[in-house]
Amino acid sequence: MGEGWATYVESIVLAHEFGAETVKEFWKKEAEDYFRDYDGKVSILEDESNRGVSYSRGAWVFRMLNEAVGEEAFRKAMTEYSSLSLAQAAGWEVLAECFQRQGVQGFDARAFLTPWLMDKSAPRLTAETRGDRVILHEAEPLFILPVTIEATTAKGIQRRTNWIREEDTAFSFDGEVSNPRVDPDGLLLLQR
Repeated sequence: MGEGWATYVESIVLAHEFGAETVKEFWKKEAEDYFRDYDGKVSILEDESNRGVSYSRGAWVFRMLNEAVGEEAFRKAMTEYSSLSLAQAAGWEVLAECFQRQGVQGFDARAFLTPWLMDKSAPRLTAETRGDRVILHEAEPLFILPVTIEATTAKGIQRRTNWIREEDTAFSFDGEVSNPRVDPDGLLLLQR
């Protein structure tokens, strides 16, 4: 995961030096590279010869962790993990423990990380509208993620964010919905 961390930090430097639009393009390219070269072929934990999946998918894991737990908890967990890894080799289990110790309500670090590290493919989410709800369906394997849905209602465009923890998750809106968009800001590595 060290390669993923290096790529993630690169995005922070780009944001500082060149702004949000450059970073948006950076993440778009990282996703394109991942889906072209690695999706469905190898998991991070299987990539013992370091063929590169950790650079792209690993970077996305750190980005999504930051979004899932918030900037402060992310910074504290990574600071703790960095200190521990200087003292001795620290794998993903130690990383999960560092995030779990942050006490983010409803967040299970091991459940969040496991599919990203062990499965070969990124999640596939589909959305359907049912009156004032959008039902988000996730095909197996299940990833636990905070997902934002943007939809049009009579009151205008609305957004809702829910944690998906099972195959189907309902997002309720203020009135009948149309045109649902999953992850409109591109914060998740998803098959689109």
